[in-house]
Amino acid sequence: GFSEADAQAVRFPLSLSEPRQEKDKAGAPCRVYDCVLNDDIMQVTMQQSPGGRKLKQFIIELVINWVGQKYGEDEALVEGEYVIPKMKYKGVPKDGWGSKA
Repeated sequence: GFSEADAQAVRFPLSLSEPRQEKDKAGAPCRVYDCVLNDDIMQVTMQQSPGGRKLKQFIIELVINWVGQKYGEDEALVEGEYVIPKMKYKGVPKDGWGSKA
C-alpha cells in the first residue's frame, strides 16, 4: 500500500482557466472552467478499467477542489451542480489551450 508520504508525493500538473460565461445545451447561461492535464493522465482516465475509473473520479475531485480554492466556487460544485462534458473544450479555445505545442 501507499504510505502518507507516498500519497503526498503524487502530483498531477494541470492548468486551470479563468471562469467564463457560456451557454449549455439548452441555451441557459453557465460558467465554464477549462482544465488542461497531461495526455498520459487523460489516457488512463479514459480506460474502462477499475483503476481508470478511480483515477478519473480522483482527478474530477481534485479539479473541483482547485476551482473551489481558487475561485470560491466549492459550495455549488460539491452539491453536484457541475457537468463533465464529452468535448475537449467549450466555446473557442484561447491561445495555447486545447492544442499541443
